[in-house]
Amino acid sequence: MTKRRVIEQLEKLIEIGIALSEEPSHNNLLEMILLGAKSITYADGGTLYCVENNVIKMEIVHSTSLKIHLGGTSNTPAHFPDIQLYQQDGTPTTKM
Repeated sequence: MTKRRVIEQLEKLIEIGIALSEEPSHNNLLEMILLGAKSITYADGGTLYCVENNVIKMEIVHSTSLKIHLGGTSNTPAHFPDIQLYQQDGTPTTKM
């Protein structure tokens, strides 16, 4: 990794940190985190999951090459089935 790229990544992290402390909107905040991580890692896409009541929910889905933007600030919900962390008998879900 070049010195310039390291500096760019640090600048991006600082920018995200400042934005996190100033952003009042939950959706905007989550989207900034996802887009910042996507940028820093050169990822084509990313998904932000939230865990609520032992259920994994997709909150934001981004893919540059597929032109997908769901959830977050897109005003289009990320309609994917929730993933149960535990089965009805209480055993952990181990397949998905």
